[in-house]
Amino acid sequence: MTTKRAMKQMKRFSRWITGPAIVAAGWVCVGLIGSAGWADQISISNPDAPNAPPQVYPNITVVGVENGKIAFQMEGGNQISKDLTRVADLRLDDEKPLNDASDAFAAGNFDAAVSGYNRALQQTTKAWLKVWILPHLIDAANKAGKFDAAVAAFITLVEQDPLAAKQHQPTVPKPGSAYLDPAVPKLTAAIEAADSKSKPILLGLLLEVQKARQDPNAVQAVAQKLGGTSVNTGDSTAVMANAAMGDAKLTLAREAIRNSDFDKALGIINESKALFLDAPHQADALYVIAQALEGKAAAATDADGWKDAAIAYMRVVANFKAVEGTPRVVDALMQTAAIMEKLKQNKDASAIYQSVVKDYPKSPRVDEATQQIARLKELPDKAGQ
Repeated sequence: MTTKRAMKQMKRFSRWITGPAIVAAGWVCVGLIGSAGWADQISISNPDAPNAPPQVYPNITVVGVENGKIAFQMEGGNQISKDLTRVADLRLDDEKPLNDASDAFAAGNFDAAVSGYNRALQQTTKAWLKVWILPHLIDAANKAGKFDAAVAAFITLVEQDPLAAKQHQPTVPKPGSAYLDPAVPKLTAAIEAADSKSKPILLGLLLEVQKARQDPNAVQAVAQKLGGTSVNTGDSTAVMANAAMGDAKLTLAREAIRNSDFDKALGIINESKALFLDAPHQADALYVIAQALEGKAAAATDADGWKDAAIAYMRVVANFKAVEGTPRVVDALMQTAAIMEKLKQNKDASAIYQSVVKDYPKSPRVDEATQQIARLKELPDKAGQ
């Protein structure tokens, strides 16, 4: 291999330091290319050192894939197996479209990478390679801003490997994008044909598309369908489906709050507790409860109701202030401070605003908190009156 070619390949491999991970199962015989060629090349990432360059094995022959491991033969005859999840990049002597797509991606030509990966999918006869290509195609399509290509690849990946698909969802474009409307019938058709494992994952993407389309009726319809999906698989896809259904329940609860149906919002959250399995979902659920209690207090102009709402918001702070990303914590603090003002406890409100400025200096709401502190300096505190 020439120095120029080696440098080009190292540049191409460097982009997959944190590349997509795929779990593949079942033996697929690739077949020997021939000892005269020895032109395959594989790049293996180290999960314990994600920022380190992947290890490149040049001049090898890929033998096959079995139980999620890819086997390849070294030039000296030794055979090595590595988890397919660790394959950061791959060159195969008989897969020119794949190699061209990787080169295009490395050069930042994402449109060409999308075209190349699509050609590779159409031309290869290796089933395992198709599964390996799909998340790379989604990644390239996301970077190229081609949501249609990302959706098409995602639908195919969901059919073949729902677990992998959940880790590689397309990036939904912003409201107003011309890609949004055409995605709806494609996803809808795929959902109708999907099995019980795949359906919730596809519904989850459709829910995000309808949110971006800013169609509240469509959002509610998808959320209701997703919330009613039954999952009894007991495996990792069930966990992912539960997360998607949790998103749907939160969407329905927020919609109920927008419609001032606070009891309905509380009921949705309380009946869906088992779906909120991670910190962001749990924080959102507690925050929605606090919002509902705040809405009920405002409707009743009840001081005790305001206190209950403030306690509910502070429950978000107490439970998630030490969690990475502090989900909903700053918003909960700001709402608590606003309630303290309604209760004429301006000193307490000011102290809460000050904690936002001090403890969360990078929050986008710091300027707002600073302005509130300045405003409250001019107002008396009437606590206890």
